[in-house]
Amino acid sequence: MTKAKTKGQKLHLKKLAKLSLPDLAEVPKAKKRGRARMEELNAEPDAQMVVLTARARQSGISPKDIMETRDPAYGEAAGRAIYVTHKPEVAQRLWAVYRAFTASEAMYLRLCLGLRLHAATAKLEMMPGDDFQVRPDDKPDLRTEDEKASDASNAWARWRGYFTSMADYHQDAISDVSYGRVDAMDGGRLTDHGRRFVVAMERFADVVDRATGTR
Repeated sequence: MTKAKTKGQKLHLKKLAKLSLPDLAEVPKAKKRGRARMEELNAEPDAQMVVLTARARQSGISPKDIMETRDPAYGEAAGRAIYVTHKPEVAQRLWAVYRAFTASEAMYLRLCLGLRLHAATAKLEMMPGDDFQVRPDDKPDLRTEDEKASDASNAWARWRGYFTSMADYHQDAISDVSYGRVDAMDGGRLTDHGRRFVVAMERFADVVDRATGTR
């Protein structure tokens, strides 16, 4: 077989391939989540402003203070209720307790029971253990699955101890908001449920501070 003939056959095969293969539809790219999504928003000022504007509207915040809503707490009603009620230093304390408590529940349910929290509770944009991206300075988690489950169970038991030491109505006020059973904010205003939630979180933070000796 000559080289010219071989070359001709190759060209013929290429033409047949083009005729027989339909154009493939473009595969949609998976949406970025967690830190990757936040980096994407930071690179798109217009997209970021849409998010911040929506958060400000839901929080009843003046447009001139819109940059305050960059705080992740404004990503869900519980955080908005806390931050519109208190000055930043107090709000940060209450939000830290709320985040740690709901994170302990999320980890326990996922690692020990194979369940997930109600979608309203998961509305933190990055669910503990799900959406965190690995960075060069992140330390790898070398624990076994059993060790992770054991640690999650211990953390959950500790937080449940703090939580159940409060009156039932405080527990209900926090659970109703965290599980999305009631609205803490409506039209940029704090609801009665939201007020009860914030009062309960004040109590919860005091309980945690006394138990941990942080105050």
